[in-house]
Amino acid sequence: MKAAFLQADRQIKIRPAVIIKLIPPYNDFLICAISTQTHLFVEGLDIRIEKHSADFTSSGLLQESIIRVGMLASVPKNMLQGAIGKTSQPMCEQILRQLRNFI
Repeated sequence: MKAAFLQADRQIKIRPAVIIKLIPPYNDFLICAISTQTHLFVEGLDIRIEKHSADFTSSGLLQESIIRVGMLASVPKNMLQGAIGKTSQPMCEQILRQLRNFI
């Protein structure tokens, strides 16, 4: 899916994102951003989605990207702009592991 993220320059950018968790009681979603700026990869935090990766095709991404595990947002459902693909259960577990290890 896609969602609006506040950038360092205070601009809002619509970008692909991964839903991490539903947040009660208002049912907002904790999401993390996906970026094509692979040169910004942070070892031990970000996750690469390369063209040969098992999750690349199912992700719906058009080019190699990184899941920016440290770029989190909490957004209401009406701010999400539709699904573009899916991540596998192992990828979801890796995202949570990276986030846990970082925190």
